[in-house]
Amino acid sequence: MFTGYMTLYMLEFGISKAQVGMITSLGLGVAIFFALISAYLTDKYGRRYTTLIFDIIGWAAAQLIWALARNIYFFIAAAVINAFGRVVMNSWHCLMLEDSKPESRIHIFNFYRLRV
Repeated sequence: MFTGYMTLYMLEFGISKAQVGMITSLGLGVAIFFALISAYLTDKYGRRYTTLIFDIIGWAAAQLIWALARNIYFFIAAAVINAFGRVVMNSWHCLMLEDSKPESRIHIFNFYRLRV
């Protein structure tokens, strides 16, 4: 919901358009890296622990930094830390699939009410 306005937020604090592009590209590059190693991290630390830790880092901590950012260094840090959330995508899907009944999976992915 907020990412569409993030560029406007950065521009409001004097970040140039080129710097906004650099921050966005850096965040995307780090997100690709974390997407590639997410399976390894999930296998090493477990589904629940990985989801908990990387969700706290990649979402809560990153949002706090985004909210408090006033210069380019904070925006870069927020973009990099926000990329940690890519690990959660893998671990969360593992939690949904492996901890559910096979007949419930179609409902999970179709967002229907689960009848467990």
